[in-house]
Amino acid sequence: MNFGQLGAPPCVAALSDLVQLQEKYRVEVIGIAARERARTAQEAATKLDAWLTEKLPNLNYRIGFNYTREMDKLWMESSFSVGIPTSFVVDRDGRIAFRFADATRSRFAEDSDRQLAHHR
Repeated sequence: MNFGQLGAPPCVAALSDLVQLQEKYRVEVIGIAARERARTAQEAATKLDAWLTEKLPNLNYRIGFNYTREMDKLWMESSFSVGIPTSFVVDRDGRIAFRFADATRSRFAEDSDRQLAHHR
């Protein structure tokens, strides 16, 4: 599960890297647009769809919108994560196996590749 902000360069880079990781390791990726602002849920969904269609046409996983900020409370705050992008890898038993926080693109790719290879 990846928390990010659409349009923020490190978050956009992480989204692209996750496309490749999902294909390579056959894991399920879920993205959360965590810092977006909109007046209504419909406005949020419209903006999200338009941005994804333009910027990431090859996206191969779902992205949800954290409209109520509830996901921040459940995931980010409870894990003491403050920066984005932050990614959580959840194992088959539903436990958080590891997380990546605020990594540069190269570090994120290297760390996630190493961790996923280890947990295969």
